[in-house]
Amino acid sequence: MINRTLFLSLAALAVIGLSGCGSSSSDDSNVIEVERGKVYDALVTDAAGQIAVPEKGTNLYTFKSAPVYPVKASNGWIDVDGDGKLTTEDVKLDIPMVSYSDVITPVTSLIGDPSTEEGKAMVTQLKTELGVSESDLFKVPSKANEAVILLANAIYAEAEQGNVSSMGNVSLSDVSAKLQNYKDILSTYDTDGMSTKELAVEVEKYVVDNELSGYVDKYTTDEITSLEATQSTVDSEDATDQLDNNEISTNTSVTTAISAPTDGTELSGTLNEAVDGIMSTLWYKFNVQEGHLYEISVIDSTIDSSLTGIVEADLYVGPTIEDAAFAKTSIMYRSDYTEEIAVAVTESSINGKAGTFKLKIEDLGAIQ
Repeated sequence: MINRTLFLSLAALAVIGLSGCGSSSSDDSNVIEVERGKVYDALVTDAAGQIAVPEKGTNLYTFKSAPVYPVKASNGWIDVDGDGKLTTEDVKLDIPMVSYSDVITPVTSLIGDPSTEEGKAMVTQLKTELGVSESDLFKVPSKANEAVILLANAIYAEAEQGNVSSMGNVSLSDVSAKLQNYKDILSTYDTDGMSTKELAVEVEKYVVDNELSGYVDKYTTDEITSLEATQSTVDSEDATDQLDNNEISTNTSVTTAISAPTDGTELSGTLNEAVDGIMSTLWYKFNVQEGHLYEISVIDSTIDSSLTGIVEADLYVGPTIEDAAFAKTSIMYRSDYTEEIAVAVTESSINGKAGTFKLKIEDLGAIQ
């Protein structure tokens, strides 16, 4: 999972970059809505490495420029009880979702690219099986209908129980079996007078509490307290100070930037065990040449001795935190100027264990 303190700093700085424009000037085509239950505080990125700015208190995320599809939502939390607040009923979004449209849901993850033959076939099959329109499949469930709500939950449950790497990596036949089961269960409920939004919340709560007990990770009171304390300390002024000082937050374990070569030399690093939800982080800095392409990778991460966690270093790369691009273990960075670039390597989970990794930065040469 993402270092939430770092991501909040990223979001705050992105807001600084947008300030003065006014929200009314943003292009609606740049706004992405994320729902598996409404998803808050997620990391939403596009294929070009842009990071979308979350709209506070909503499940909307805005890119500065038109997104390059597909877009992906990872980390963050799912508002299972629908109250808009992080509670012990809510769960962590631990399986990424993707989309080729302006909404990201389990359904869009299953469909994939609807312009391909495979995507078109999936859309046709879902329309036939559910008796819905194509447009319904590309709505967030709470704004669609009962069939889409049940489908989204069936995909989500199958993904969690199958421990897949992406929400779309599930079998349609298995999803269909769950879907029929949910239809049978729902038929025993009195849903008269219930809005689509209310129905979506009720189904999500049922699935999380009854189908996915032991599969999903609900938030604990301590985690909520820690996250709320972190969020309350990160405002625009704090974020600017962190950037000026090569710092992520006073709550992270390492803030000093380490100089890194760009000749492919492997730099050894160690991340400490996360404490009270605060993840270990290392900063690196390196000089880039205008017009060059760089490959930045984390390799040889080690499983800790208790075998309960792994150092999966999340990478943030950019001339400033505001412009940083995110990747899980590797990223390609094209430099527009000769300048100093910042790289943050952070644990992937608030339950992260101590472990080692190697960081490699390689200059692939000038782009022709």
